[in-house]
Order: sequence, then C-alpha cells, then structure tokens
Amino acid sequence: MNCILAFLLYTGANVEERRKGSFLNIQPYESRIVFLSSRSFTSHYSVYKFKKTISFPSSRDPEIFATQTRLDDYREVRKNNPPSGTYVKAYCSFKYEAYEIARIVNTPLKYWSTSTHIHFGVHPHKEMECLKKAKPIIPQGTARTPISLKSLLEEKICDENLIAHLAYGCKIVVGGEFKDFAPTIKEKEPDIIADVPLSMENVIYQKEIFMEHRTEDFHSGIVWYRGHLHLFRLNLSSNGWFAETDLTNEMANGTPIIEHAMHAHQQLKQLKDLWEQLITRNGEGSSSQAPRDAYLGPKESKKKFRDQMTDILIEKLEARTVKGLIYGTPEWKKRFEGHILGYMG
Repeated sequence: MNCILAFLLYTGANVEERRKGSFLNIQPYESRIVFLSSRSFTSHYSVYKFKKTISFPSSRDPEIFATQTRLDDYREVRKNNPPSGTYVKAYCSFKYEAYEIARIVNTPLKYWSTSTHIHFGVHPHKEMECLKKAKPIIPQGTARTPISLKSLLEEKICDENLIAHLAYGCKIVVGGEFKDFAPTIKEKEPDIIADVPLSMENVIYQKEIFMEHRTEDFHSGIVWYRGHLHLFRLNLSSNGWFAETDLTNEMANGTPIIEHAMHAHQQLKQLKDLWEQLITRNGEGSSSQAPRDAYLGPKESKKKFRDQMTDILIEKLEARTVKGLIYGTPEWKKRFEGHILGYMG
C-alpha cells in the first residue's frame, strides 16, 4: 500500500471573496494545500492553490481512499465556515504509487510550489520599501558594503517578517552568525550581515507551531514559514530554533515532514501501527524493496484497514504560540536512510 499526506492551510476567506476586492484590502494569507510522500530514495513535496472553492479534493477513483476532515465538502465549508488553521488528510491506495495518488487527487488544483512564498503576509509596497533599504542601488563597479541587520531593524522600515520574506525569496543574500533563517545562496556576497537573530514568533504564520514532538533533548514541530511547511527544532541545550527541513530546496522535504507527522499525530500513528500489525500478523514483510503487492496481506486485511481509515475524522490540528530565537544550524546527517515509514508511501 502507498499513501500521501495533504496539509491544507485554511485562512477563512474563499476564492470568490478575494476576487471582489483589491489585494491591499484583503488578508495577505491565501489558503493552500501541500501534498507530501516519501519512499527510500525519493521525497515528494508540492504546493497547490485553489481555483474556485477551498476544500480537500475528493478522488472519484475507487482505488483511492482517505480519512475525513471538516473541509471535505466545499458546500459545508461555505455553510459552516470552520475555524481557520491547518488540517491534514491521508490518501491511500493498494493499486497506485504515491506519485500516482498525488497526480490523480490534485487534478482540480493549480500548481503553486515555485511562487507560494510571494506576498505571504507581506504587502508589495512594504516589501519594496524594505528592499530599497536592505539592498540599495549602488553605482556600477562599486563594491557593495553589507548592512548590519541590527541597524536595519532599528530604522523601522524593515521588520523581521519583511527581512525573512526577502531572504526566502532570494531577493537579498544573508550572511553572518545568525543567518539560519535564510536559504543558502552560494558564490554570492551578502547584502546584510545577520548580527542578531530573528524571533520565531515574528516570522511564522500566526506565531503557531503544530504537530509537536518532545524529548528530553529537543522539541520539534511543523510551522508555516514563508508559505511553505517546514519542520523546526528547538535545541534545549542552546535554546535556539533551527530548520530541520531544507530552506533552499523544499521539494526534498517530503520525507522529514512525513516521518515527523507519523510520530507526532496520534491518529496517523495509529493508522501506521494498525497496518504494520496486519501485515505482521499475516507473515508479510514491510520492506520498501519488495514488489508492489508483495507485502499487502490478504484481502481481509486490506478491507479492515480501508474501513477503519475511512471512518477516521481528523479535526483541525492543535497549535500553540511559539517563542524563541532562530540560530544554530544543525549538522546535516543522512537521517532518512531506508524505508522508515513502512507502508506510508
């Protein structure tokens, strides 16, 4: 069996309402949906926007089945106006590979991965004013002198959210000790030197973190950062936050986010455990190297899993306000060797 996860950020306003007013008069956060999947040697991550109505897309293919949410029927969404926030849904199939499930499910949506960070909580006018300060025009042939982040923030034209936005969109290059909020851009001189760290609560959506996992050494959770899903970790020894996912190449982030979600969310973890129990009970292996149908188990196991999964209603993800500073790049390791998630494709 193969599965994908879909995370939907619901901001409360539907697509038709946004078209009625100018951009500057509406909330600059637009609903979006992210599809993720994972396998041993591949990791899928893609962002889509809604063309007409905001809800999880339904698959009319009988070979695909899914969990339930409050955002499954756009008519009910418009009628009941469920609370804004992040919702998650699992789509699974005994027939299709993960990329095939994603392709079938996202058919009515518009691909948005490359530009989803644009205007996410930032007005264009304020963005341009900040950019002029952070990266002023200089005469041709003149060497650029990097600007101190501390002094830039003190001028009040740029705030932390604007700086993070410009850096994430690669409109400015960030260097310095506290550059960990920005993507890595090689072979370019920095425009600003991060001599002070940015605050988590000032740069993530609604100051919120969800799907948290805690150990004695660290806390980790998922946030919406610059319009994308990212996994952040708080190192308790240094008390600094850092991104565990790749800020430079989001397409590689399917595996770490799914692995985290399957451990941090109780209902998803129960689904994973149920399938592993069924295939173990029937003497089947869960190796990702096995043929597609080699470890599915008998027909009864498939039906039992499908019935239980489609009965599950997953409510809006609980979130809490997060505080702290962003600093301390982790030593990157090959954390995802092998097929960690078993059945979750």
